[in-house]
Order: sequence, then C-alpha cells, then structure tokens
Amino acid sequence: IHTGTYQEQVNLDKQLTIRPYGDGAVTVDGECQREHGLYIGGGSGMLIRDFTIKRTVGASVLMENSGSPPSDVTIDGMTLQDFDCAWSGDDPSSWGQFRGGVAAWYTGSNITITNNTIRHRTSGSPYGSADGIWFKSNDANPSGGGHYIAGNTIIGGWDGIGGEEEGSP
Repeated sequence: IHTGTYQEQVNLDKQLTIRPYGDGAVTVDGECQREHGLYIGGGSGMLIRDFTIKRTVGASVLMENSGSPPSDVTIDGMTLQDFDCAWSGDDPSSWGQFRGGVAAWYTGSNITITNNTIRHRTSGSPYGSADGIWFKSNDANPSGGGHYIAGNTIIGGWDGIGGEEEGSP
C-alpha cells in the first residue's frame, strides 16, 4: 500500500499480503464512522503488517467465520488505536469487549498476533470497555487452536486479552 491515509474499511477473504509499499506511513482511518478498519470474513494465508488502523466503531481488525473460518492469518507490527470509538455508556449490554484491537469470532486455526501496539482510551469520557485482543469460540464452533500471541503492547481498555464463551471448555 502506498503512503497515505485511507478513509475506508478493507474487506479480505483470500490469501494475500498487505503491507506498506515503502514510500512512507500508511493509515486506515475509520473516522468513527466505519465498523472496522480491516474485516477478514474467510480465507487463509493472510499476512497483515506494519501500518496503522485508527478510529473504528467496532474492532480495528475483525476476523469472523462468514461461511469459511479465516485461518493462518498473521497480524504483525501494526498500530491499532481508538477502536470502539462509539461506546456510549455503563450499561453492561453495551459493553464492547469484542470491539477490540483484534477480535476473532469463530476463526480457524493458526491466528498469529505479534509485535503490535494496541492502544485504547485510558481516560476521558467514555474511555470504553473493549479488549486489546478478543477471541470467541465455543464447543459447537471451536477456534481450531494453534494460535500464537506474543510481543504485543496493549494499553488501556477492559482486558488486555479476553474471550468468550464463558463456561465452554
């Protein structure tokens, strides 16, 4: 991707690598109007590296099974900030743990999340309730395992790393 600020949501569902071209910084800015900066709805073999995603309504990066579970996905060296920017209160039904820096819903195996800076609001109103990294799976929809999470700096938010479904082995 060439240098610049892109005000959009990027949707992916096939094998590819996304990284800066080498001519400067790359930012995807959701402007607190787009649900995600990067949406991965299926496919495998993706490498996402070395750019910034900021100001998304939901997760900066959302991976979910929309017919085929994403697997073998690497998120590395990213700066993910100001996600969950529309959080609106203290009512537990509106809590946004799943609107994290990286959120993985019923993915396949081998999700790698390494060397990222994930920054959520730490003060002000509202400071939000999203997790830095969040996984969802259950007995009926297991994630596939083999995930690797290391070297990330997570600042602010609710939990650094969280998940659901509670009570499901």
